[in-house]
Amino acid sequence: MKTIILLLAIIILWSPAAFAAVRGNLVEYKQENAVLEGYLAYDDCFSEQRPGVLVIHDWLGVGTYVRARAEQLASMGYVAFALDIYGKGVRPVNAKEAATLVETYKNDRTLLRLRANASLDVLRVRRRSILGEWQLSAIVSAVQLH
Repeated sequence: MKTIILLLAIIILWSPAAFAAVRGNLVEYKQENAVLEGYLAYDDCFSEQRPGVLVIHDWLGVGTYVRARAEQLASMGYVAFALDIYGKGVRPVNAKEAATLVETYKNDRTLLRLRANASLDVLRVRRRSILGEWQLSAIVSAVQLH
């Protein structure tokens, strides 16, 4: 009996799921001449096709909280990409700075859509590179702004 339990423990510990983990990394990309930096998260234990989700940051930008939400979605089986509306390195440090920065995008909806669509393109490409060619889910397609 001890041998069977030991064998089962070894099998479980050496299974691919035992070494699976949520992977997250910063992704630099562009929208025209603007350099943006989002955060991509996925769980490498999933080998089947997964839906992609865009995570839209709060008014402080892509920070710890937004990265944690992307990782949470990744652990649930999604490929999550936290988009960057503001630009690489542009992170307000307080509510006053955030309010000023947000006005730019509230007043220029075209720019906001362009940034969101650039992020969606990154999600499409990165999703394919993780698992090969597959379709984006309705969740992500609904986010695309025309």
